[in-house]
Amino acid sequence: MYMYYYESPMGVMKLCADEEGLLGVWFDEERIAEASLDIEAIENLHDNKHISDAVCWLDEYFAGNVPSFTPKLKLQGSEFRKTVSEIMLKIPYGELSTYGEIANEVAMRIGKDRMSAQAVGGSVGSNEFSIIVPCHRVVGKNGKLTGYAGGMDKKVYLLQHEGVDFREVQSQVRILEDTNNKIAGRATLFACYFRLILELLFPPTVQLMAFVGHMLLHLPQRMHSALLMLSRTLTCISQWISHFMQLIHVPLSTSI
Repeated sequence: MYMYYYESPMGVMKLCADEEGLLGVWFDEERIAEASLDIEAIENLHDNKHISDAVCWLDEYFAGNVPSFTPKLKLQGSEFRKTVSEIMLKIPYGELSTYGEIANEVAMRIGKDRMSAQAVGGSVGSNEFSIIVPCHRVVGKNGKLTGYAGGMDKKVYLLQHEGVDFREVQSQVRILEDTNNKIAGRATLFACYFRLILELLFPPTVQLMAFVGHMLLHLPQRMHSALLMLSRTLTCISQWISHFMQLIHVPLSTSI
């Protein structure tokens, strides 16, 4: 296993690799000490191709360019952790993603309805490849800057280096949240008025609605709203037809 000290604009970084791929890029040497005790420090980049590739990548990045390739990474840990790393690798230069968005992507990939953003946060915080796997581009749902293993000052530096305007991002998020809250409030008010009118015109079958509501609790979240609306609509239509038939004195069935 080989280690190389890279002089970056943010200070010395430690690059670690073996013959199969890059093992880590750290700002703190302690993480390397935990990785292995059998490490050979090198000065000649030709001693290891993967460290040489990582140095070229970092040179290109700190020169203000979008690197044209990704070094061969030897991802460690569970499949969940590897999946989170693969998703972070796809976050474009100069753009941000949230823990929630990554959690949704992980859930979709592994076939689950949902995934905890906190679990994703743990994997993001354990990233072994600083900058190359861009965990610095992951923020909270409100655009808030969260912790960074190398230090918050380094996270800010990296995002500013990529041209991210935090104030603009947070302002847009607040505007979007305010708009969503207003829409949700108006939709809730409309639903209440609509339900009140229906209850006055066509007394609902409370037992049926309660049963449908109980069943919906056991369905995936994505189907919940659609099926709830459908059940309410069908119930109202059924009651309207029954009420209409009673008004015109037409029996719904006849006996022979």
